[in-house]
Amino acid sequence: MKPDFNFRYYQVTKLILLVIALYVLSELFINWIIQVLGNYEIEYYRFYPSVILLCLLFSLINKNLHKIPFLWKWIIKVPLIRGTYTGKVKFNYNNQESFKHCKLIIFQTTSDLQVDCYFWNVDEDGKKISSSQTKSESIVEEIVKKKNGLFQLLFYYRQLGNGDSTIPIREGFNVLNFKKDGQLRRLEGKYFASNSLSKGNGGTMTVDFQTKKLKHI
Repeated sequence: MKPDFNFRYYQVTKLILLVIALYVLSELFINWIIQVLGNYEIEYYRFYPSVILLCLLFSLINKNLHKIPFLWKWIIKVPLIRGTYTGKVKFNYNNQESFKHCKLIIFQTTSDLQVDCYFWNVDEDGKKISSSQTKSESIVEEIVKKKNGLFQLLFYYRQLGNGDSTIPIREGFNVLNFKKDGQLRRLEGKYFASNSLSKGNGGTMTVDFQTKKLKHI
């Protein structure tokens, strides 16, 4: 069975220490179980139980470490950016500067990233125009550390357009800088896109962190 985790974002030295510590603890736990079973005259044949237990522990860490930010910061080499962000994308359309409201939903574990984006216009009363809403989903994602110490979120995405096909299917790439200043957490940068009509464009995106909850539309 293929494990549901990997180690690409772990700090190597601390990962080694963690593996050693968890292995020792799992061995102590299994030996205690064997002793307890022996008291009831139950025989137990070992078959790599420590390795199996270690895999289970790392699977739990992968799914839940984001709930303990100080441990995440200690062992993971990229920032915890999981959550819901809102803001705007700006672009040039028919030689006119324009913008749309947007929301980013970032799912993040120690192993994986997934970015869902929603875009929409609003009417004069500030209400969402449903027919203008589109959604994109990331296909390939990565967080990288630049030479100046800042982090960038990079992802290739696919947008399926809207229901009546007035907005075409698009594919593109986002390069967003992660900025943290006190309570402010912001992703801002550029995106590039080409659509199913073979037309290309791009623009800028700025979104601010709103909540840890992953609030889809």
